[in-house]
Amino acid sequence: MRNVEHTWVALGERRLCTKITGSGPSVVLDCGGTGEGIGGWGEHLEAGIGEFATAVAYDRAGIGRSDGPRARTVGEMAEDLHRMVRAAELELPAVFVGWSHGALVVQLYAARYPQDVAGLLFIDPTPAKPSPAPTAVVRALQQLSATPLHLLAAGAATGMFRSRLGRAIARRFAGAQATEEGLRQALEFVNSPAKIRQLAGTITRLDQQITEVHEAFADPEVRLPDVPTTVLTAGSRPARMPEKYRAHLDASHQWLADLSPQGRVVIAEQATHQLPLEHPKTVIAELRELLHRAA
Repeated sequence: MRNVEHTWVALGERRLCTKITGSGPSVVLDCGGTGEGIGGWGEHLEAGIGEFATAVAYDRAGIGRSDGPRARTVGEMAEDLHRMVRAAELELPAVFVGWSHGALVVQLYAARYPQDVAGLLFIDPTPAKPSPAPTAVVRALQQLSATPLHLLAAGAATGMFRSRLGRAIARRFAGAQATEEGLRQALEFVNSPAKIRQLAGTITRLDQQITEVHEAFADPEVRLPDVPTTVLTAGSRPARMPEKYRAHLDASHQWLADLSPQGRVVIAEQATHQLPLEHPKTVIAELRELLHRAA
């Protein structure tokens, strides 16, 4: 395995920071709602991938170490990803991995640039089908969900969470199955106003972005490429999650798998949404299987 490299890739006047681990076929990792992929996947996962492939993580434009301005639509994020992949001269076709919100970006990327794609892994993806609830209700709930995050960001800016209180809040964010890596990342999150605000921004735009992706695939000619595709779903859901939303989530994941002739859904029974941090070996096993099927 080659040493870890941090590289800035120029996209016109902007630069995206990338982290490359290992050697071999390319595995491109697109992160969740904060947009900060470097460090967000966990050391165990990236090091594990680096044993048999080249793991490529990156910070989205205007986030983390990458220059701005930030992309606001999923289409803009997909284009940034495409330009990064080309500028970094990665070995193509590659396996693309989208976790949570990152799955929306990978879906559009794969539909636009199928020649770049050897395989697809979606990890507990954000639903790409709009909620059955009325749009006005969904967007009002998104605003309500973002409000506590803005308050959290204000508190983080004062340093008030560098204490026992911060550790308690981090444990709630990390979840009941949190690993040491997950707790460390959660504590870093609650002490980073920028990361908190970015997640809040993602939440407030989420319905529009889901609609953007769903409308793109409403065209019967737009599908995922005919490559090995796995939707890896968390089997452990929050106890308070409404049954209707569980059903919506399951249906959306199956819909996503059905967009590819080789798509399938795999349930990680004991995993929560933090699957890459809690069960990196499960993700690594799926990646090995995808690369084997793609060979």
